[in-house]
Amino acid sequence: MFDKPKNPSSRTNTFLEMIDRSLRIYRANFVPFFAVAAIVQTPIALLNFAVASQQQQIIANLGITPGSAGMSADQAQALARQLIGPLAGSLLVSLLVTVFSVFLQMIALYAPVSYVVSETYQGRTAAMADAFSVVGKRLGALAAGIGVYLAALLVFSLALTLVLFLCGLGLGLIVYGGLAGGAFLVPTLMLERTTVQRGLARAWSLGKARIWPIIGVAAATFLISFVADLVITVLLSGLAARSTRLPTLQ
Repeated sequence: MFDKPKNPSSRTNTFLEMIDRSLRIYRANFVPFFAVAAIVQTPIALLNFAVASQQQQIIANLGITPGSAGMSADQAQALARQLIGPLAGSLLVSLLVTVFSVFLQMIALYAPVSYVVSETYQGRTAAMADAFSVVGKRLGALAAGIGVYLAALLVFSLALTLVLFLCGLGLGLIVYGGLAGGAFLVPTLMLERTTVQRGLARAWSLGKARIWPIIGVAAATFLISFVADLVITVLLSGLAARSTRLPTLQ
């Protein structure tokens, strides 16, 4: 399905032409895509904001002021040891929130969007309601495949953290494994009606063959998501600061 889409032209589209066509499809379906993205992303942003606020409160309770300058190496190590214990639980919660948010986005956002884009690309019309109906039918395979992928990525990341991070190789290998294994996972499980095992293998094969375009798209997507999250966080911080000042003004 990925290699030979229905295309009015017999000529194979270049990567830029595929991006241009995909953007036109996204633009034509902007309102439903944006609505689903907002429904999925808003609770995640609130959870991240709550966890970040808790971490800041823990640091404040320890009497540590951010941005301290002129700290020696020994003082930095002592500060790190002081923070590890109180922040351990909060950091674990932060990791769980991150994993849950990725899992939720892949099922509730990427899966229906992939279906609508695929149907539109092949000349058929599909609404988000149709996409969610198909997601419901493929939910077991999607949840199992995404769960295996995330668990494998976590184990892989932990192993590389312990072995290769000091060599400067760990982060690059984690990014490669995450993108190669996950970029086509949801479309494969959603559109090809395959088993979980074959879907994982197929997604890995497709990802490895297209790793550089995937890295480029991922970098652009990360930048857009980072800016959006930053704007939401600033707005939430401003609202929180205003709410804490209101009682003193009265």
